[in-house]
Amino acid sequence: MVEAVLAAGIVGGLLVAALTLVGSVAAERRIAAERNTGQMLVIALAEEIAALPAENSVTITTSDPGRATLTDARSFDGYTESPPTDRAGVPIQSALGWTRSVEVTEVTSADPEGVETADGGVFRVRITAQINSRVAGEMTLFRSAAGDEAIQ
Repeated sequence: MVEAVLAAGIVGGLLVAALTLVGSVAAERRIAAERNTGQMLVIALAEEIAALPAENSVTITTSDPGRATLTDARSFDGYTESPPTDRAGVPIQSALGWTRSVEVTEVTSADPEGVETADGGVFRVRITAQINSRVAGEMTLFRSAAGDEAIQ
């Protein structure tokens, strides 16, 4: 009888350990999938912003409050969307429940993590993707008005 109780205890302990391992693997897979989705959402918006000039003197007035009215990188400051949409404003179906936000700060080339007080024309653009208030994707890029002039 004692042997049966010991054997049942050992089997039960092994079963609990196996279930704990399976649960942690499932959680890691979910987190990895969230990170992948978050990075893809951030990259898509970063590519869109990087293609725009740092600053644009042209102002577009339209009744559409969407992203299509944002004509330069600086105008994305404070932009937030939930759920994320494509440039035309159509929600991305695989990203329901997500939030994307952008913060644009003018910086100096000597100190890209600081804040510029004069008009230097260099902007740090931070894009963040969140799900359930957890950051799952983040990217920082820099845009410069000097770079825009070199392209023209």
